Amino acid sequence: MPRPRLEVFVLTKTHEVELPPRPLSPDVRLMQRGSEMTMIHKDPMGALAGVIGTFGVFFCCVFSYQILIVQEAIHDWSLGGWIGKIVLGLFDAGWLALAILGFLGEESIRLGQDGLSYERRALIRYRPRFVPLVEIRSVRAATEKIMHDCGFEEHRVVQFETSAEPLNFALGLEEREQKWLVALLCSQLEKLVEPAQFEEKVDESET
Repeated sequence: MPRPRLEVFVLTKTHEVELPPRPLSPDVRLMQRGSEMTMIHKDPMGALAGVIGTFGVFFCCVFSYQILIVQEAIHDWSLGGWIGKIVLGLFDAGWLALAILGFLGEESIRLGQDGLSYERRALIRYRPRFVPLVEIRSVRAATEKIMHDCGFEEHRVVQFETSAEPLNFALGLEEREQKWLVALLCSQLEKLVEPAQFEEKVDESET
């Protein structure tokens, strides 16, 4: 059975153009092992969110201690008492989740011969996604709208256009780093596609 063709890729010929200069302090960590490239992004505002979450946990614990222990509400087994305990527990859990996501939350992509692997991680792995190499159409600089108190704001991302839903990576990049990452990923895709195209031509000549 013939393998799918790879002409679907729409890539900038970065080997003909010099890559943009690397930012002095990039937000994205880069690792290269053979033909596989890994990028890890941690939100630069994550530490601030972690500190805010930690203070929230502390104050919630103090408040819970005053209510449950000092005022002995812990011994209240009525319906209202149960509801109050659940609400306090949810507040504690919410602030704790914010602290964990702020300090430990990160997203990563791994681009190799098999395709693109994406995941988010904060103690546990969540929201994973895998895109086969033949389903990646292009890599481009894009923006994503995020709702804030004053309305929607656009933040820069690196976007992989795929056969299905686009995949966004590294929300909140500076423009210089965004252009550098897009050029770097296009170059990496070209290196991966060329040997795959050669391998397919060999398979077709054998059939």
